[in-house]
Amino acid sequence: MDDAIDAARFLQEQGAKNILVTLGSYGSVFVPADGSEVLRQKAFKVDNVVDTTGAGDCYRGAFAIAYAEGRTMHDCMRRAAAASALCVQRPGALPSLPSAEEVAAFLKPTD
Repeated sequence: MDDAIDAARFLQEQGAKNILVTLGSYGSVFVPADGSEVLRQKAFKVDNVVDTTGAGDCYRGAFAIAYAEGRTMHDCMRRAAAASALCVQRPGALPSLPSAEEVAAFLKPTD
């Protein structure tokens, strides 16, 4: 994760603003442009990985939806991690995308 954070900070020095980095089974990090605390989200443990195709796209899509709903950055990352955990348990890219209801049900035991 430290390498990803260093890379994000380098990009910020080049003019990038807020940076979100997905790290597969290592989770994700959000490096804010204002220099405030870096947020880290662990990946949810998945026992039955079927296909990782589209997992990153799924993460970013779920993150964007949560962000558009006005959720906190931490909650956006958590929901995105849940969506990608569900995604990798199914074959294919588009068919593996979970619904909002599936993400909510996945997170319910941890709420």
